[in-house]
Amino acid sequence: MSSNIGQVCEVIAIYIGNIYLRETNAQYWLDEISNRDALLQIVTIQCRASGDRQLDHFTASELREYIGAYEFYNVLWIEREKGIAFRRALGRIFKEAWESDTLSEIDVVLG
Repeated sequence: MSSNIGQVCEVIAIYIGNIYLRETNAQYWLDEISNRDALLQIVTIQCRASGDRQLDHFTASELREYIGAYEFYNVLWIEREKGIAFRRALGRIFKEAWESDTLSEIDVVLG
């Protein structure tokens, strides 16, 4: 799948990943899982924040428990030159954010 983010760059999904945050032995190897502000963004993007909950007062540990599972797409930012796609960067996009965009399937020749 491919998406044009704000018509600025083209990113392609490589695969979907997830981590279950409620597991006490879960390894928090993703930077955003240990970052409280990033966890608040995950909750917001998942549309799970309700008006009666003051999530901004939750600790990172409480936010991980509230989120439960964090799902994301690992993506490549590509630029094309004469029909060949070249990798410019790697990253992750929250699953809900990726799937809310207009997506299309494409064939890619990587250089």
